Amino acid sequence: MDFRVLLIQSIALLFWESQLEGSGLDSKDLVRRLINELPELENISGTDDDRNNLVALRDIALSLALGTTPLKQDVIKDRVKLSIKKDKELRDDAFELLSGKTDDLSAISDKIESIRGEIHRYIREKEFKKVIQQIAKAGLYATTQIDIPKVARDAISELEGFTLFGDENKDPALNDFADFEDPESVAKVFARVQDDVNPESVMKTGWQAFNEMLGDTAGLRRGSMYVVGAMPYNGKSLVTMDLTTHVGLFNTPFLLDPTKIPTIVHFSTENDLQLNFKLLYRRWKEQEINGPVDMLNTDPVSMANYVINKLQANGYRYKFYYLNSAECNWRKISEYLLKLESLGHEVHLCAIDYLAMLDYEDLPGGNEATQIQLLFNRIRAFCNPRGITTIIPHQISTEAALLKRQGTDDFVKQIAGKRYWARCRSIDMEVDTEIYLNVEKDAQGNSWMAFGRGKDRNSAATPYEDQFFFQPFSQFGGLVPDIHGKKLAKRTIRDNGFAVAGADEWGSANNGADEFSV
Repeated sequence: MDFRVLLIQSIALLFWESQLEGSGLDSKDLVRRLINELPELENISGTDDDRNNLVALRDIALSLALGTTPLKQDVIKDRVKLSIKKDKELRDDAFELLSGKTDDLSAISDKIESIRGEIHRYIREKEFKKVIQQIAKAGLYATTQIDIPKVARDAISELEGFTLFGDENKDPALNDFADFEDPESVAKVFARVQDDVNPESVMKTGWQAFNEMLGDTAGLRRGSMYVVGAMPYNGKSLVTMDLTTHVGLFNTPFLLDPTKIPTIVHFSTENDLQLNFKLLYRRWKEQEINGPVDMLNTDPVSMANYVINKLQANGYRYKFYYLNSAECNWRKISEYLLKLESLGHEVHLCAIDYLAMLDYEDLPGGNEATQIQLLFNRIRAFCNPRGITTIIPHQISTEAALLKRQGTDDFVKQIAGKRYWARCRSIDMEVDTEIYLNVEKDAQGNSWMAFGRGKDRNSAATPYEDQFFFQPFSQFGGLVPDIHGKKLAKRTIRDNGFAVAGADEWGSANNGADEFSV
């Protein structure tokens, strides 16, 4: 790797990040780490001009990382021009990377992602070479008799992490380890405990009652798996997409590694991107204007910028994938996530709509139920140690449909936690939290989404009355978020049937329901 290119990329990275105001992106630590990894530039081989160029570029990058140089396009270009005025080709490369519209947020995000990926690759290659040198020193240049089994085991252990894009899975069978004879390893676990209990690490949803339904966690916990269950056409994909986008809309990223890019991923095996993007734009725009949206006569670039700016305003980056389920299995999902990690992303949430549609024929078990359970198991085993929250919609069984046809008026309450899962009753053994949905109408014909919670291993005992609620559908915009205003949910939408203790706290069944008619 040409050190000059790396330094130019670092300068460009810090400049372009400064153009995404309020994004939360900050690569100053990453650039300082890169500079520390470089050899002594004053003593590097080459001409005096080569060395002077490298030193000048390093000083510019370091001054930007330390905040001592203004992050203005013209100022940075002038400094680069003065520093490397004798190398026209290098200067042109730098100007090309530093040029572009400062209001094209999509292009800027692409540049940042590409540059960070290059820098991470360089640092990782340096780490790999260091490990190889240490192994060689222990084996080839040992001055005493070699303990061959020990040297071989150490070499395998050190290199195992490089067989994946990430560096944490040195032993695929081992997620974590603490040795009480090594207090430092125990302290590292408690440092992660602090991250886990830090309210800033919890990803709030846009619905107050939903957050309360999740108990003292009061939101989505990093690394947990949530399964969203409902009958066909009862809002599984809708709620999954809403939860996925709520993270970006209502949260500032809490990074476990400050040098990474906070990222949310949505995989779909059913809805194509056109459908999902249409629904996203329409829902948000309708909520904003409280009226219908004319997408046919709206500029596609304008719609794209609206969605991008809205979702990524708080610092998250979003990736949407439409998968061919016949050609995709759980390993493919893992590969996509690993690739993002290799490019410097820290994935906070991954939605898979639907996981059970993936190819699972290569999984053992011999029957569909066991293989689907293993599918959930494999995804959780991959995502949980990385702190990746997963949201997975899944259909509930025909037995539950029979219960519904019998006319029960508290459907989600009747099925919650009772293994009414289609094709695999034991999904609950793999997930952390079960969420149930059902679209229902009140006496006035207004539509509501009934939410219920089953198993939840994340929270202490949650009051029973908080585990079930109704969220209203608005005439425009679907399930409108209420996190920054008056709570819209109700404990009951009827005078009997679903009523639970404390129902009056959120209003009676007929109080204000007309506002949310569909």
